[in-house]
Order: sequence, then C-alpha cells, then structure tokens
Amino acid sequence: MSFQNAVLGLVIERPAYGYELAQRINGRVAGLHVSGTAVYPALVALENKGWVRRRDPTARTGRGRIVFDPTDEGREGFNSWMDHPSPPLRGDLRWKIAVATFEKLPALIEQTREEEQACLDRIELLTTDAGGPIDPIAEWAPTGRLLLQRTDVKELQMKIEALQEVRATMKQWLRQRSRRG
Repeated sequence: MSFQNAVLGLVIERPAYGYELAQRINGRVAGLHVSGTAVYPALVALENKGWVRRRDPTARTGRGRIVFDPTDEGREGFNSWMDHPSPPLRGDLRWKIAVATFEKLPALIEQTREEEQACLDRIELLTTDAGGPIDPIAEWAPTGRLLLQRTDVKELQMKIEALQEVRATMKQWLRQRSRRG
C-alpha cells in the first residue's frame, strides 16, 4: 500500500507513464532500484480503486505510452495517507518523505516523533530479555535469537538517528520558508 501511495503522490505531482514514474522514484529513494514494470501493478491497483485514470488512449505520448492522471478521490486518499500516522515500523514514513510537499512537512515532523517513540518502545522490549553474554557452547537457537535481538536494537538505534536528522532538516526547511514568506 505504501508503494502504491508513493506512486500516486508522483502522479499527483506530475502525471506520467510507468517507466517515468519508476525513474522519478529511483531519483528520490537512494539505494532503491524500481524497474518500470514494477510500477504498473501499483498503477493498475490505483486505477481499480478509482484513484488514477488512464488518459485518452488516442493521446499516447509516443511508442504506446499511456499517461496516468490522478482523480479527485485519489487526491483525497493520498492526502489522508500523508496526514495520518501509519502503523509504526512499517516503512510508510520513508515513502511519505520521498513524495512529500512542503505543506505536508508539519504532519511529517509529528510522524517522525511517533516513529522514533515506537523505535524506543521496541528497543526497550528487545533489551529486557536480551541481556547476558553469548554462550558459544549453548545450543544455537538461543544464541541466534540473542544475536538477532541485538541486531534489531542496533538497526532501531540507527533508524532513530536518521529520524532525528530528517525531523531537524524538515524543521529547518519550515523556518527558512517562513522567513522568505
């Protein structure tokens, strides 16, 4: 669902065909490579929901490309997704940041706080029973579980750092924009 909403956000920003949308996603999300064919299932799902529509097939943009436009329902659905917190630790926030407009930054700042708190809560849960030394002689299952818990904690700590940086940058953008405005 998050990927679909990210695709929808790009269609709202500027209507396009699938391959162009994939290129725009790849330009915004570092380390990700989305192929042109990966976008079409999302576009079909959005079309089935009534959130995008194909432009007149006779108005193709060369070589049979079909451009997708957002519908009013799609704009409403996208704004609702952007404005409301997603379940924490699911990855929606990453997509929201990738397709956000300036007007959405205040809501995203709050969502980064909520995501950070969810990370802290998860770390607390993981560390309550992840203490103790790793016993190399013990059965592998408990040792493996302990290693995975510690890995999860480290990943969450890195995510918290990234969320704090994102939030600080968004706040800075808002301050700069309000000074100009």
